[in-house]
Amino acid sequence: MPLNLRDLQHFLAIAETGSFTEAGARRALSQPALSRAIRQLEDRLGDRLFDRDGRGARLSPAGARLMPIAVRLVREAELGLEDVSAFIRGSRGRLCVAALPSLAATLLPGPLAAFQAEYPDIDIKILDGLAMNVETAVLEGHADLGLTIRPLPNIDLSYQELQEDLFGAVRANDRPDLDVRSWADITKTPFIAMALRSSVRQATDQAFLQAGVSVRPLYECGHLATVGALVGRGLGVTALPKLTLRLLPEPDFLWTPLDAPTTKRSVGFVTRPDRRSPTVEALIQHLTTPHHSANAQWA
Repeated sequence: MPLNLRDLQHFLAIAETGSFTEAGARRALSQPALSRAIRQLEDRLGDRLFDRDGRGARLSPAGARLMPIAVRLVREAELGLEDVSAFIRGSRGRLCVAALPSLAATLLPGPLAAFQAEYPDIDIKILDGLAMNVETAVLEGHADLGLTIRPLPNIDLSYQELQEDLFGAVRANDRPDLDVRSWADITKTPFIAMALRSSVRQATDQAFLQAGVSVRPLYECGHLATVGALVGRGLGVTALPKLTLRLLPEPDFLWTPLDAPTTKRSVGFVTRPDRRSPTVEALIQHLTTPHHSANAQWA
């Protein structure tokens, strides 16, 4: 029959003090109530736990056998409760952050370093992927927080903007002939685009639509590293938000803001209102602290 944790604590108090009277005082119980609790425990186990005489209470053979088991069970229970309490306070546990790769590499490292200095016992898992995957991970509870672009209004997530990310044209420094200043100018150059499902591609397609031009990419790439390698070899230009530049493999790029129209993406974090634990709130505080912003970090 399952043992009652409180009865085990009563048992240990008697074993440690050798007295029902002292143990009752320690456990804030009257001696009759403590005796009744121990008697019920003995009935469940089928043997007496203490031999009583005028000098107090001594462990019986069955009590001596129970002693180390009771110590272990009570200690494990206490440690477990301490762990849960620490998790609730935000000092221990696990945190999962889903993020667009560009935001995981730029907006996250500074705040994460400050967060881990404050909460060294929190284990962090990072899931980087497309915007739709970030939203799904948070919606389905696989991630506690997501760094992404502003979601559609009908998505059941809370969104807070961290900053706006301006789009510009990217070319190799040694290709001044590929210099472009507007979205319409890109029609005159080879264009290297991100894959259709990416948030960057969706924004560039919308910008071309607003500019009233049609651009057929010469190359379409699923990863920024590939885009950077092609641009670095002078094979064309691309259009990227400024935060993505740190992911490009080549150092010799020129980024120029694009106008007509000026295009920005809102970047921030999404959470599920019912999963805003103290741990999540602590990371959010670091994300929203001005000195951790990407502009300060990468200026």
